[in-house]
Amino acid sequence: MIGSGSISNIERAKRFLSCISVGGLSDLGDLCHNDVVMELPFASDPSQQKTVGKQACLEKLAYVSEAFDSFAIVPHELYEAPSRGTVIVEATSFGQYKGGGRFYQNRYVMVLHFENGKVALWREFFNPLLIPLSVSRISGNRLCAKDTRQNKDLKPVA
Repeated sequence: MIGSGSISNIERAKRFLSCISVGGLSDLGDLCHNDVVMELPFASDPSQQKTVGKQACLEKLAYVSEAFDSFAIVPHELYEAPSRGTVIVEATSFGQYKGGGRFYQNRYVMVLHFENGKVALWREFFNPLLIPLSVSRISGNRLCAKDTRQNKDLKPVA
C-alpha cells in the first residue's frame, strides 16, 4: 500500500496507471481515496460520466479483465502541480480483446488529484471516436471489428 510518505505524486500516478491492467485491478483500491470521483466527460452514456466511491469505481473497471486478454495504459508525459496535489498525464492505452486478437488503442489526458497520498479525483479525457472503431459490433450472427492500429477492417470472427 502506498501512503503519503516520501513518494511523489508523479510516482503515485505511474503506479496508479500500471494497475489499470488485466490482473492489476486488485492493487488499484489501495491507491484510491474511499470517496474517489472518476469522471469520464466524453463517455457517450451520460450515466457513465461520473462515478463516486472506491468500490463503485473498481466495479466499473471490472470490464478490463472481462473484455481484454491484455490491457495497459502507458504514460508518456506527466506534469505535476505540487501545490494543488495534482498530476496531469498524457498516455496511450494498448489492449487486445479476448478471443479474436482484435486490438484497442486510445489516447488520454488525465487529471489525477491526490489527497493524503491517494487518488481523490480521476478525470479522464479520451478520444471517443476510437471507441466504436475498436468495440465489436453485431453483423448478422458474427462479430466484426476494426483494427485501430492499422485502420483496416478485420475478417468476421465466429
